[in-house]
Amino acid sequence: MAQSDDVRLSDPKNAVDLHIDPTDSDSSKSIPSTKVIPVVSTLPLAAPEEPRSWWQRRPRQDGEAVATRRSVFDDPDMARRYQPRSDWENLHRFDPSERWTFNEERKVIRKIDKRIMIFACVMFMALELDRSNLSQAVSDNFLPDLKMDTNDYNLGNTVFKLSFLCAELPSQLVSKYLGPDRWIPMQLCLWSLVSAGQFWLDGRASFLACRALLAIFQGGFIPDTILYLSYFYTASELTVRLAFFWTAYNVADIISGLLGAGFLQLRGWHGYEGWRWLFLFEGLLTLAVGISAWFLMPAGPTQTSGILRGKNGWFTEREERIMVNRVIRDDPSKGDMHNRQPITPKLLWASLKDYDLWPIYAIGLTFLIPATPPAQYFTLTLRGLGFNVLVTNLLTIPHTILSIGGLLLISYLAEKWNERSLLGLAVQIWKLPFMIYLYVVDMSTVNRWVSFAVLTLLLGSPTGELTLPLTYILPTNIIFQAHPIQVSWNSRNSNTVRLRTVSAAVYNMSVQSAGIIASNVYRKDDAPRYREGNKNLLAIIALNVTLYLLTRTYYIWRNKSRDKIWDGMDDEQKKHYLDTTKDEGNKRLDFRFAYYVDHGLVVRGNEGNVQRLDLNKKNFIYVSPSTPRPGPSKATSPPPDQSIDEPEWITTSPSEDSESSELVVSQRQMPMPPLTPSVEFFGHLSPLHRSGLQYFTERTVKVLAPHPQIFDELCELILPMAVFNEPLLQGIVALAATHRLATCKTSEEQSSQALIVAGFQALSSRSLCQKLSECDEDQQLIPLLAASRALFVCEVFASEPSPDRWSVHFRGARGLISRIHDKGLSQNPTDELRFLLRWFDMTESLVCHSMTELAPQQSTIPSPTTLASDTDDEPVYIDMYLSRTKDLLGVFKEIARLRRINNDGPASETSSQGGQVEAEVWWLLNYLQSIIDRDQANPPPVMSIRGRVLSVAEVHEYRLSNQIWQLTGLLLIHRRLRHERRSSPLVQNLVNQILECAERLTLRDGLTPVTLLTPPLFFAGCDALGDDRPRIKTSLQGVSTALGLLNTQRALEILEQHWKADPGIDDDLADRSWPKISRFLPY
Repeated sequence: MAQSDDVRLSDPKNAVDLHIDPTDSDSSKSIPSTKVIPVVSTLPLAAPEEPRSWWQRRPRQDGEAVATRRSVFDDPDMARRYQPRSDWENLHRFDPSERWTFNEERKVIRKIDKRIMIFACVMFMALELDRSNLSQAVSDNFLPDLKMDTNDYNLGNTVFKLSFLCAELPSQLVSKYLGPDRWIPMQLCLWSLVSAGQFWLDGRASFLACRALLAIFQGGFIPDTILYLSYFYTASELTVRLAFFWTAYNVADIISGLLGAGFLQLRGWHGYEGWRWLFLFEGLLTLAVGISAWFLMPAGPTQTSGILRGKNGWFTEREERIMVNRVIRDDPSKGDMHNRQPITPKLLWASLKDYDLWPIYAIGLTFLIPATPPAQYFTLTLRGLGFNVLVTNLLTIPHTILSIGGLLLISYLAEKWNERSLLGLAVQIWKLPFMIYLYVVDMSTVNRWVSFAVLTLLLGSPTGELTLPLTYILPTNIIFQAHPIQVSWNSRNSNTVRLRTVSAAVYNMSVQSAGIIASNVYRKDDAPRYREGNKNLLAIIALNVTLYLLTRTYYIWRNKSRDKIWDGMDDEQKKHYLDTTKDEGNKRLDFRFAYYVDHGLVVRGNEGNVQRLDLNKKNFIYVSPSTPRPGPSKATSPPPDQSIDEPEWITTSPSEDSESSELVVSQRQMPMPPLTPSVEFFGHLSPLHRSGLQYFTERTVKVLAPHPQIFDELCELILPMAVFNEPLLQGIVALAATHRLATCKTSEEQSSQALIVAGFQALSSRSLCQKLSECDEDQQLIPLLAASRALFVCEVFASEPSPDRWSVHFRGARGLISRIHDKGLSQNPTDELRFLLRWFDMTESLVCHSMTELAPQQSTIPSPTTLASDTDDEPVYIDMYLSRTKDLLGVFKEIARLRRINNDGPASETSSQGGQVEAEVWWLLNYLQSIIDRDQANPPPVMSIRGRVLSVAEVHEYRLSNQIWQLTGLLLIHRRLRHERRSSPLVQNLVNQILECAERLTLRDGLTPVTLLTPPLFFAGCDALGDDRPRIKTSLQGVSTALGLLNTQRALEILEQHWKADPGIDDDLADRSWPKISRFLPY
């Protein structure tokens, strides 16, 4: 893999966008599943991060370098196995071939931080305001005012914790069902009303009731929010963001201390105690945040539109693509569930019994107990040391500020060193000397500022209660810096959305259980030194040290056990396991648990040796077959007479020495014409590939569709398949080269370009043959059909008069469509298959008029009753992509079928069917005439393409195009079925009308239905006489200039030769008098 400095998107704004998503956000695409490694492996990727020591800085990245990291989606074989669900809300923006620069990524992350992270921090601050205000209240004689003591207060804390614990998992399940964007605002509003309602507390019963309700409504908020943030951030980013998340928690404690110092001075105002005003005003403040959350929380990265977020949302389409693909690349399991998909009881039970996460749950149960009791009694301790109410509340601020710095530092070190267990262990060791001091020293006998300093270092050190949704006797302004690391650790080791949802709740329940235990460590009979309680806390510290070491050892053992099994398999066994395994999440053999080491991807080098690379330290294994990377080859171009003249790829097997994954035509033999710059988006493809892809997206696509917005649709459907399908990639480049061949001026340029066309056609045909012989999956048929289409169009555009070269690809496409129908794929077709079936339908309607060897039963013709049933519908348009095409195409096929019966069938058969044929001919004639009369009588319809309504001028041009094809149908009926004489006024009038309509169309560069004019003009030219022939020539020259196709030039050449050699036999059919006409396909 090249270094990131060598892979650049020099100007992303001007880069060719090869993956255009539909404007309909509900659309979704399935990624192709063909196993073509070379195409994917050549896409630019960021270089893997090199291991570095703790003192080394992260290397500075070039802002214009590609930032996309390697993932399982860079191997089509693996991508199929990790494919997101079909109902994943972000699927329409998912594209494994998407690439972006570091500058683009930084811009998107900053925007997410601004729009999502800041408000998440504000909501967490609102949570903490309503949790911690009780600790300020107790400093204002809260307990005596309600005639309660510390035991009542401890009971209130226990009720709160038990209620919170019971609400944790149900809240998480509700959030997964409704979506965090709906449930979190509901939680905020509900608990803020309860918090404000504490203004009216009147005793022990109301106090306990409010504690229970507050806990029920706050339960699950933290894991809900963490799950919500995981939709936007990668695993490494989430750890750092959670550090800031809990920093906001402590900022709220600072604000709470300041607000408490102010509101508590209101004691006596309107006859109420100061703590009542504290509850009321802070509850109303939280309610305002909750109401705002309804409007400021989008459902996900691609669902940001809303009343206050704008009609188009916060992010552009490009930004949405970057967000979606960077997150799913980092953790493919995030595509396993929809963001509003509920967790069933069966899935819940499967998550709860996942024993591999039990060590983290055990740590959550005990790790924060040692610092909790000192934190809960902090303000009471300060009051006992002689500090007044105001000073006590202000003294809660220093250790909060100290802990914020510690939190950010330890979170940074966790990702910098990729270390978790040992950093959690270090946190426990930090508080050991301060806890020994509390156990040994009687703080009432020493200077009170010394006692304050010891408590500040204990609570401001890497310790404490970070996510405990408790209400403390003391301010909860301490931080346990290991907690965000462990939350991220738990999420990373879950490896499925289902397990991540449940494990976040279970882990937080463990933490809440720790709070229940901690609230009962300091007892009234142990006051004031709480010596027995501090001794128990020291024992728990020793237990925590042991748990961290055992957890680390357990995950190391689990990974080594899996390595032993996995490394004992060969490539085929690994693929078989990945295809057939029922293991899910962290039970898969290709998953490795995070604990501290570099968990990279396993990739196979060109010589077959397995190398472990540190690719962003992900926890899954990526195995790709040992396929050489594409590049200039020493092999020579295949002789044209072998690979092009007889491309029997349907029956021919690939040779043993063929290198379908290599570009076998060297750069020396196939020079690239300097017409367009290389496509840096496909930086590792050969220059010919890049130039061909860019030429296709900028020019060739315009001759394949009649409108600019259909260009986008065509690129969107074809290009992603080409990324994963070598035959299609080579075929597209061959098609672009064929189109470019028409622009070559000198014979030298034409020879060079012809060699390029021949080489890529040979590569595509040979690779297609190989894929057909290996095709064992239904979904592989669709990209193979697209490849056969590219080869067919390439041969047609090459303008060969003999159908032998394109008919083999047409028959191959017919065979693939037959298999697709047999497999049932056409019953619920994808957008790609729907497009290809429409293309084949239109192409078949033309082919059946050119291939004299096409048997009648080979055409699938709609019955006259089917055609008649649509006569009252709106006008149909015979272009290759707009939806209403079947009627007119069916007419053309019916004309060809009747012509076969009438002209080519045995005499007896023709005689027996003569009456039926004549009846059908008259029916077709009346049917077409009725459509023409209806269109002329009705006003222009309202037409739209991809959601954009066409202008009046555009609709007029499409109506003209439609009329041209209707008139061409009438011409074919009269000439080929009714055998009207060429010189008859009826035939010449039809030729003249076709010309008049064609001359009224604006000839722009592929921007109008002019792309569809070659067949009607060719058919009209076969019967044109006199002055109409120069008009036909002028029109075809204009089409040729606009499209730049050899096929259009060839059509004019054939007509001119026909006119020159015209025998003047008026009663003979022109298409039968000269074989070249019947064998040429005007396309």
